[in-house]
Amino acid sequence: MSSENINNNSQTVQKVKKDIKKKKFVNTSGQGPNAHVPQVIAKEFNWGAFLGNWIWGLFNKTYITLLILVAALIPIVNFIAPLALAIWFGIKGNTWAWQNKRFNDIRSFNQYQRKLTTIFLVLYIISIVISLIIFISAGAAMFSLMSSPQM
Repeated sequence: MSSENINNNSQTVQKVKKDIKKKKFVNTSGQGPNAHVPQVIAKEFNWGAFLGNWIWGLFNKTYITLLILVAALIPIVNFIAPLALAIWFGIKGNTWAWQNKRFNDIRSFNQYQRKLTTIFLVLYIISIVISLIIFISAGAAMFSLMSSPQM
């Protein structure tokens, strides 16, 4: 972990501690769409929601993310619509997750979201590597077919 990340994390912790000291912290997680979302959570982009979209939504009881499956089936917009939805999920993800699922505190929320982000990032990288292997293998097979003598 870089020193910049450590500084950012410690600044976030300090902000949360100040908020708790100013007013008693009330855990409103899991209380639905009208629940107050702490500013420290609401302002962050959720990479897990962006990368894992509908699967992330199932883990966080945020079923609106299932829209991405419908958007992928619509001709003409089936590329741009899922990308736009994934960006929207990333922007709103923390708010939705806080409102729809119960967490013990902000720290446990951040740990859970970080764990999901790591899982989806690893799966994303694995899928890219597998896709590259398939692409390169198919290209090599095509090349060997084209370069072999014709009968």
